[in-house]
Amino acid sequence: MEPEGDLGVRRPLECTHADMGLRLANAFAAAGLPPPLVQTDLRMVYGTDFAGYAFFEHAIRDLLPTLEDCALARAADLNVDTFAERLKRETTLAAGHIFLPLQVGAWARVRLSSG
Repeated sequence: MEPEGDLGVRRPLECTHADMGLRLANAFAAAGLPPPLVQTDLRMVYGTDFAGYAFFEHAIRDLLPTLEDCALARAADLNVDTFAERLKRETTLAAGHIFLPLQVGAWARVRLSSG
C-alpha cells in the first residue's frame, strides 16, 4: 500500500527512484556483484521528420490523471491530442532540439564457483 501525501494523493514508496539507471552501480555493489559495465543512450529530437515528439505526448497522456489529481494541470488546458505537433512546430521554429529520457543499462559477469 502506498502512503498518501499531504494532498491525499498517492505517492510512490520511499524506496522508488526515478533515477534508478544512474544508481545501478550502487545497486550492483549492494547486491555483492562486481562493478557493472554501464551503457547510456540519450536521443536528441529535432527537425520535422523525427517521431520522438510523440513520446512526450504519450507521456503527458499517461501522466494526465496524476496531474489532474494534484491540481497541476487540466486536460482541457493541455490539449494533449495536439501536443506532439505543437512541440515539433515550436522546436523547429526555434531551430532547437529536445532530448528523450536518458536510458541506462548495466551488466556484470559473475563467475560461478565449481563444486
